[in-house]
Amino acid sequence: MEFLWPNGSAVRPTISSSFGPRKAPVAGASTFHRGTDFVGYVAVRAVADGQVKVVGTPYGWSAGGVQVWVQHDGFLSRSMHLSSTTVRDGQYVHAGDQLGVMGRTGNVSGVHHHLEIVVGGVQVDPVPFLSSRVGGVPASGGASKPADPGVASTVWEDDDMRIFSTTDGSFYLGKPGGIVGIRNVPELQLLRRFLNSKPGAEDRFNAAERDIIRYYLAS
Repeated sequence: MEFLWPNGSAVRPTISSSFGPRKAPVAGASTFHRGTDFVGYVAVRAVADGQVKVVGTPYGWSAGGVQVWVQHDGFLSRSMHLSSTTVRDGQYVHAGDQLGVMGRTGNVSGVHHHLEIVVGGVQVDPVPFLSSRVGGVPASGGASKPADPGVASTVWEDDDMRIFSTTDGSFYLGKPGGIVGIRNVPELQLLRRFLNSKPGAEDRFNAAERDIIRYYLAS
């Protein structure tokens, strides 16, 4: 798999705020930075091949502003504070494809690109993660597009949310505009009914959606 920095280059962009403990830059910001802030470019690009899972601002993630989440092979990337996006939910992207434009949406002190890398449900420092992979040669000799699972059917739905079943036996949430989140009680009830009817179904969603689902079920 090919890896690039989020500016689409093999050269690391300028870091304005590193991963880890910090003084909160604005009121309400975390004192432990769970990503890395980059500056010095306009187009925000995919760090590796993957499938777009979130476009917009998920419920509960308003501080991150406009976002794009991409599920890659073995990890999830989250790009936040974008001014606009150039991809749609479910789209497959390659390393270097544009995801959006750097901005200052959400709870920020200035224009930057906040990048998170999530492995096994835990945010890790993007800099050593990418540093060890950028410039590496894929075992196959080239990057390949992830296999498209194919949508088999809409298994549950209401006016605002659909739960899709795919041919590989996994599930994913679909919402207007590609925004993942449960915005009202009927949608939460729909999700609960679906999970109660299919034991083990929660584990058949991707990591990003499992995080969202667990957030709502615990609320």
